[in-house]
Amino acid sequence: MTRRKFQRLVTDNGSYKVVALFVSLALWVTILGRKDLILNHDMQLQLLTNTNHVIRNKIRETVRVKVSGPRSGLKKFTQSGEVISINLEKVEPGRRTIKIPKDGLNLPLGVKVLSITPSRIQVSIREVKPLLEESEESGE
Repeated sequence: MTRRKFQRLVTDNGSYKVVALFVSLALWVTILGRKDLILNHDMQLQLLTNTNHVIRNKIRETVRVKVSGPRSGLKKFTQSGEVISINLEKVEPGRRTIKIPKDGLNLPLGVKVLSITPSRIQVSIREVKPLLEESEESGE
């Protein structure tokens, strides 16, 4: 490439190139300088059990989830109305400590879970006989 072609490449539409340079620098500084916000949000807790299991103790209905991310992602997260579901179908009867998983949530882009309080819950599961078996035993 000759020197003349290079000068022409740089100087042609120079004002557009200068404006593009400033716009790209402004975007770069904005994105790099962005700080993620931190938000505490109370979420409903839902426990899924077998049909022949019941939970005997009182379980808290909500947990506090601490998340961070961009403002738009946090707004979507708080408006989603999502519930934390924990599947206890394969858990044997008895008193158990269940960890509340951080990775089970459907989060918007850029949002991440920092913590869940409490991170564990105590569950007492009891096995009950199905009503159909009880009515068959009584001779009905």
